[in-house]
Parts: sequence; C-alpha cells; structure tokens
Amino acid sequence: MPLKWYQRLPVKLAVLFYFIFAFTVVAFALISVWAIRENTHRSVRENLTANANFWEACLQREAALGTPLNEERETLDSYARHFKIRLSLIDSSGLVVFDSSVPADHLKNLENHLHRPEIVQALAGNYGEDIRKSKSVDISQFYVAKHLGSGIQLKEIGRVAYIRVSYPLASLDEYYFTYMLVILLVSIGLLIGGIIIYKVLADRFAQPVLQMVQVARQITRGELQERIPVTTSDELGFLAKSINTMAEKLVDDIRKLKKLERVRSEFLANTSHELKTPIFTIQGFVETLLDGALDDQEVNRSFLMKIHKNSVHLNNLVSDLIEISKIETGELKMNFEQTDLNELITDVFESLEEKAAERDIRLVRDFRAFPAVVWADPVRMKQVFTNLVDNAIKYSDHGEITVSTEKIRENEIRFWVKDTGVGIPAEHLSRIFERFYRVDKHRSKDAGGTGLGLAIVKHILEAHNSTIRVTSQVGVGTMFSFDLICRPAQTPELEMEDGI
Repeated sequence: MPLKWYQRLPVKLAVLFYFIFAFTVVAFALISVWAIRENTHRSVRENLTANANFWEACLQREAALGTPLNEERETLDSYARHFKIRLSLIDSSGLVVFDSSVPADHLKNLENHLHRPEIVQALAGNYGEDIRKSKSVDISQFYVAKHLGSGIQLKEIGRVAYIRVSYPLASLDEYYFTYMLVILLVSIGLLIGGIIIYKVLADRFAQPVLQMVQVARQITRGELQERIPVTTSDELGFLAKSINTMAEKLVDDIRKLKKLERVRSEFLANTSHELKTPIFTIQGFVETLLDGALDDQEVNRSFLMKIHKNSVHLNNLVSDLIEISKIETGELKMNFEQTDLNELITDVFESLEEKAAERDIRLVRDFRAFPAVVWADPVRMKQVFTNLVDNAIKYSDHGEITVSTEKIRENEIRFWVKDTGVGIPAEHLSRIFERFYRVDKHRSKDAGGTGLGLAIVKHILEAHNSTIRVTSQVGVGTMFSFDLICRPAQTPELEMEDGI
C-alpha cells in the first residue's frame, strides 16, 4: 500500500527540522534581545552614574566660585546639552530647583520628587535608578539619582540634596528596532540556507533509506534478486548490508526449503514404492496359496519362504525408517563413553562372517599398534561398522574387506572400511548417502538392502561431529573413511583427576 505524502520519511524529517530550526531561531532572538537590553542598560547605568559624579564635582566647583545664577544655569544647560542627558537638581524637601528640560519659570509646577523611586533608593543607598515615562516631558527615560549627603549650596538656587540624570530611551528603542531587524534578516537568511542544506542532506540521507524501502517491498513481492548498493560505511551502510544479507539468507532458505520439499516428495515416493514392493509380493504369494497352491507341498513351502523373506525385508525397512527419523529429529540421543572399537569390530566380524564366507570374502582387521579407544556411542558405532561392512559384502563377489586405523593427531583416529568389490561410478558418489538411493538397484534388492544403511551411517557420524568420506574405482573397490576423537576436551573423569 503506497504511503500518503505526510507519512513519507522526507516530510517527517522536514517537519522536525523546521520545528527545531524555528524554535532555535526564536530562542536565539529572545535571548539576544534580553542580552543586548541588559548590556545596554548596564552601559547606560554606568554612564549615568559617572555623569552624576561629574555633576557633583561640577556643582562643588560652581559653589566654591560663587557663580551668579544666570551663569550657573547657562553652565548646567551647556553641559546637559553636550552630554545629551537631562539634568535635575532636587533639594532635600523634594522640590526641583533645576531641570535642563524644564524652563525655570515652570519648575514650580513640577510635582514633589521626594517619593520618586530613584530618589527613595538614593536616600537609602547613595544611588538609585528607575525606568519610566516622565510626566513633565512625556518621554520614557532611564533615571539615575545620587544623594549628596549634606548637600551643596548654590548661590541663588539653594542647597542641592540630589543630583538626578536621565537618558531618553527613544534612542535605545531605535537601537532595539535595528537589532531586531538584523535578527529577522539573519533568521530569514538562516532559514533559506537551512532549506538548501536540508535539501542536500535529505537527498543524501533519505535517498538510501527510500531505496531500502523500495528493495524491501520488492523482496516481499518475491523479487529476491534485488540488492541495495552499499555506498557508505556508517549506520545506513550497515543497514543496507544487513538487508542484503537477509535477502541472501532468504534466498538460501527458500532454496533449502525447495530442496527439502523435493527430497520430501522423493522420500514419500520412494518410501511408498519400497513399502509397496514387499507388500504386493507377499499379497501375491498369499493369494496364490489361497487359490490352491497351499495343497502343493513343494510350492507352498517355497512361497512361504518368499513371504518370510519379504516380511523380514519389510520389517527391516520400517525399522530403518523409524531409526533415521529419530536421528534426524534429534529424538534419538547418543550415549557417549570411552569405547574400544577393537572389541566392537570383532563382534561385527563375527556377526557377518558367515554372510561373507558365502561370497568368498575375507574380513580383515588392520589396527595399528595403539589402542583404538574413542569417545563414542558403542551401540551406534557398531551399527555404523555393521552397515558399512554389510554394504561392502553386498557389492563384492570375492576378495576381502579391511577395517583399518591410523592415528592422524594426538587425540584423533581415522578409520577406513575398504573392499575389493565392483566399485561405484563417479557420477553416483555424491548421492550414495541419500535415502533409498541405490547404484545397482537389482543387486541391492536381491541382497535384502533397504537403501537406508548409508544414510543412517551419515547421520550417526554427524552426531559424533564427524564426516564420512568415500573414494571408489569401478572394478577395483570402494573405501569409506571417517575420524573420531579419543577423548573429549574435558570429561568428568579428567576433572576428578585434576581435583585429586
């Protein structure tokens, strides 16, 4: 099902990016405005404080000189215009005795300033400040006041108890506006740059992800040949490799499943065929006996012997099927112990000696001068050697069958089972361990084989962490070999010995 536009990864990334970017720009602007305001106010405060100190020194000089009133006012107005500030002189009762922004004849109309915040603070701590809109000049200003202690006596003005200087905030507002305009322009520039950068990065990083999604969809539709090009060594590259590996494993699994299905089908067909043959044979002989052959002493005994032979074969076949099924499913557990294969081979030879003699075959054991004691399941290993030697007897008309050993490593022994039989053509060697696979079907059935012996041998040896190998030459003979360990890496007996 195709994704809607708002469900696509690039859209989600874009929304997230722009949200974070917008939040960052707004936060940057607010913090910047706050910081510039604080810095500006601190600078204005320091300048006004220094200015108040200057006026204090200036007033003391004017008081010492006894300057006439008109000259004092002219001097104060001149300095105030020069510093572009408003200067106010206030007596101890709160009356304004001089203001550079108010004509002298209007001073009597001004309110008492004794309760102004900056005056109250100055009285308590020498200096005071406040930011507000002035009622007298109708301008927002930054005020700084200084308390002069006992005051300074000016001729014809009176005793000045407070010096108050102020700076109009209109110029600061203009500065703030300019700064905000710069912030806005920078933000727009950052936004445009961010869009370009995001587009480049989105195409770079989102494209591999979208390609992975596309390949994943194709894989789900069964197009297992699709692969993702790996162009980076980062997490995206690792993810691409993982998806490719998953696809390859999926292909292998499907191939294995198809192979298993084919093997299962062949197994069912072969099993049905193998079971039907003795059953139909038995059924045929029984029907013949029931139709009158039972009264013929010579015929009925022969038929009964054949029925018996086929029933034995059927029983062996069912037993082998149950055996191999248990081994493959893991239901049949191996009981490992130290096993003397010298004694085991002796038992195998004794059980097959008569069968070998009928074909003029000698059974030979060629063990080297070391004990053939291995870590194995004795019952299953006897089954392995019995199947291998019995199989060799079936496919030999004379000669000998040799079981030999060689120590290939300190803890490992190699075993061979070699015959001088008819041999196996090269094209059959890769399949002889398959269930019901026979090189010579006529000879195998005549010898009573079930076609499962070598398959059972293979599974038992695999359970012993070993692999069976085969080499053969037509007309010369066949040789099977496999390796077994003498002792496991660590056994309970060894642990006990170490602890003594």
